[in-house]
Amino acid sequence: MLRNDQAVAEHRVEIMDAAMRYGLPTMTEQADIVREAGALASYFCKLAEIDRRVAYYIDRILRGTKPADLPAEQPT
Repeated sequence: MLRNDQAVAEHRVEIMDAAMRYGLPTMTEQADIVREAGALASYFCKLAEIDRRVAYYIDRILRGTKPADLPAEQPT
């Protein structure tokens, strides 16, 4: 997976060219890398939703729930 950082942004075309040359499927957080450089897919969730879920887990832990007792969640 390509990370959303400056080095990837600057070299997205070269990275994607190398990935295609070696037949590597690629995913990215940046939709423009799919459109401009040819990544296979883009997937990213809303940051506000992440913040809400983090707050929920912190609240539960501070109220005494053991972290091991909290369910792992998948993005929806």
